[in-house]
Amino acid sequence: MNVFILIKDESILIILYSSLVCELLASDEVDMDQSGARYFCDLAQSFDPQNPAVFSLKERLITTENDNPVEVSQLLLRELESRPTDVYLRVRLLKHFLQYNMIKEAYKHASDIEQKNLSIFHNNLSWYETFAEILVRFQRDLSFSSQLTWEFWFLSVSVLERLVALSLDEHSDNIRNSNGYVASVFNFDQMLSKASQNINTCPDRQLVSAFLSHYHAQLYFHLATLVFKQAKKDLIQFKEASNITLPVLLAAYHSSPPDLQSMWLVHSPENRRRLVLHWHKEASYRCSQTGHILLAVAKDRKSIVIEKAAQYSTGMWREQLFKKMFVKRDQQLKMSTSFFVSNPQTLEPVIKLPDPSDLIKFDEIAQLVYPDSLHHYIWIALNNKLSDVDIKSFEGLQYSIKNLSNCAAEALNILDIQAFLYCATLCARSKLEDMKNMIYYNQDKPGVLPASVTEKLGTLNQSKFLTAAYKMYKNESGSNMGELRLLLIKGIEVVRCVGHHGLDVRLLVMLANIFEERSKNLTKQSEIEFNDARAELFWKTALPLLEKIKNNQVNTYPSNRLFEYKSKEISISEASSYIEKGKLFTAVQLMKKKEYEKALHIFEQLKDPYASFYQSQIYKHMADQKTNQNKENVTSEMRSQNIILLSRARDCLYLTLDRLREPTVDRAHPLNSQLGTEIEKMERLLSRIDPDCTNRNECDGMSDENPSSDNSVGEHYLTTYTTHASFHNGATYTPKHEPHNHSTPLRFNIGRQEARPSPERLDAQIRQMVASRDSALTNIVEQNKIMVDSHRSLLEELRSFKDAVNNLTATVEDLKTMKRGFEELKDIKKSVDELKSSVDDLQNVVDVVQVR
Repeated sequence: MNVFILIKDESILIILYSSLVCELLASDEVDMDQSGARYFCDLAQSFDPQNPAVFSLKERLITTENDNPVEVSQLLLRELESRPTDVYLRVRLLKHFLQYNMIKEAYKHASDIEQKNLSIFHNNLSWYETFAEILVRFQRDLSFSSQLTWEFWFLSVSVLERLVALSLDEHSDNIRNSNGYVASVFNFDQMLSKASQNINTCPDRQLVSAFLSHYHAQLYFHLATLVFKQAKKDLIQFKEASNITLPVLLAAYHSSPPDLQSMWLVHSPENRRRLVLHWHKEASYRCSQTGHILLAVAKDRKSIVIEKAAQYSTGMWREQLFKKMFVKRDQQLKMSTSFFVSNPQTLEPVIKLPDPSDLIKFDEIAQLVYPDSLHHYIWIALNNKLSDVDIKSFEGLQYSIKNLSNCAAEALNILDIQAFLYCATLCARSKLEDMKNMIYYNQDKPGVLPASVTEKLGTLNQSKFLTAAYKMYKNESGSNMGELRLLLIKGIEVVRCVGHHGLDVRLLVMLANIFEERSKNLTKQSEIEFNDARAELFWKTALPLLEKIKNNQVNTYPSNRLFEYKSKEISISEASSYIEKGKLFTAVQLMKKKEYEKALHIFEQLKDPYASFYQSQIYKHMADQKTNQNKENVTSEMRSQNIILLSRARDCLYLTLDRLREPTVDRAHPLNSQLGTEIEKMERLLSRIDPDCTNRNECDGMSDENPSSDNSVGEHYLTTYTTHASFHNGATYTPKHEPHNHSTPLRFNIGRQEARPSPERLDAQIRQMVASRDSALTNIVEQNKIMVDSHRSLLEELRSFKDAVNNLTATVEDLKTMKRGFEELKDIKKSVDELKSSVDDLQNVVDVVQVR
């Protein structure tokens, strides 16, 4: 197919032509006529001065015409004024400095940029590779020896550590080969050793301690990542990798992030506080990663993992791990200068598995390290209960909006991003489960690997949405604002189920359950309502699709969906169960909005115990409203209507009891613990309003024999409801003149102020007592477990105390022995002194004899 482009505007044609010529002439592979190149360069610049091709040609012209490197560097700096965040241009400038041995200029420029801690440089491998080369040459140049201060060593370690992280990351733009990433870890280890010996001039000893502690633990984490990366390349068996990494993972996890509230830090200068805050984020990310890896390894086999950790952290385990990682001869010859092996203040593994509750705070701060990376969000979400995962890196963004049909980019909010993350995570989880079921899947491979060596999580289009959302949030959209807006609108429409969203019915059900669970765990009323609205949205979207499945129809979805969720088909019985749950939730929301008639209409269709229980609550509320409207002038009609509503409420409670007796209902159902009290309250309330009410069957008292009475409509409604409920429970409807299947109090000829408790009422109370007993027993078991753990800890402390006493006793005995030895030495010394005196006397005698 031929494509013809018609360009009517001559100026546009000139711009395109001159731009193409500049791009061609800027290439080193094309011979360039300088005069012609200068003409096209000036022509293109006059039309489009910001064109990168114009700059590239201009750079080549200056380089060809002049050997002075200063002019090229000035050209690059001028260009950077208009493109300050162009990392590629920064790297070109640094390489230009290195090419002409302008080391001082390169070091100053790179260090100034690094101090700004800009995110666009933070994840660029080329930047840190070039920066590392500058640091090495700056260190080797003897003319700069006086400038190798502690600040230089801090910076060098920081840069090389970041280079390690990017080198090991399989999702960075430029992936390094095996020699490259192994060398980066080795160089970081060596640099850390050298830095530890040259930072004594730092006046802040607390800062030095925090620096060494942080990067020591980072080294351990990177070593573990290196082992797993080698295992992925089949250079090490995964089983062996899981064992030998246990010591470094445990040591890296139990090295806590620096305390941001410590007094020395509070009184430190602002630049040092920012530095420690940066370490705190990185350390939290490290603890999040290592913590989840350890918990996954120890799943269902905690004692075995503890034994393995103790086994692999004894003897010369550091030397053995070093040799396994760094196999080259020149690397092994430098083992003596390795910080990991030779540092006198070794970081010892703490043989204790992480507490899952402690990981929550690490996960939240870890989001801030890669705030625009969907891959890292999904990694965290996969290792947590989804309803507990919150987005923390979009602080200040609106929580949600009431009008969910407004899908403009400016309407983006936290719950949109939450829903997007849940969709992406559920799709990724489904894909991972499919992979694990494949024949060629390595069963020894750990369930959780570091995020940097985990297979890509989330699709490209999903990642683009989150990146666009973060750019919009940070107001960094730049020139491609239109493209970002389209991406956001498409994603918002999907998570709000607008138009052809393409969300799978099972995915919709899971999203509804997640937001429903989130709502239960929240305390702020506005947030509860917003989460309920999301759950209701997903249920309303899912219910028609579930009805089609129930009716044995097929749901079709559009092609090229944003979220491709693959799972087994939903069965008819499963669809019926979901419909029941979705309608129950919808009715509860209507009840909260005080749309009682609509809620009752839905509740009547359901068989769930909660449906009849909530009906009772509505009838009770309606009865209270009837009474409270005019307390002073209560007519017999109002009183009669109140009795009817309360009777309906009571019968709904008895229906709830019947449903709780069903074999399919869990015996530990929460309603068992409160139903007895509710029934008793209702009976007392009815007896207070009408003492005779509880001594007769309400249906007998207001029978169909009086169709013209005021209460006939209410009684008919109650009869219809009872019949409907009985039918759905599989029971046969019992006519009015026979005893009812829902129990009411027995009727006696003698007058009574209160009815004899019905068997059903007693049954409900017994159920409540049983539930209370079970709850009490559970609490007792938990307390006993705590006491056993405390007793075990006490025994261990006593053993430690006994060992300490034994050691102290042995020390005292040694001291006694030393004391006795000292006394013997004093006696010997005394004997020697006496012997010396005798010798002196003898010598005197000899001298006297010789004189004579």
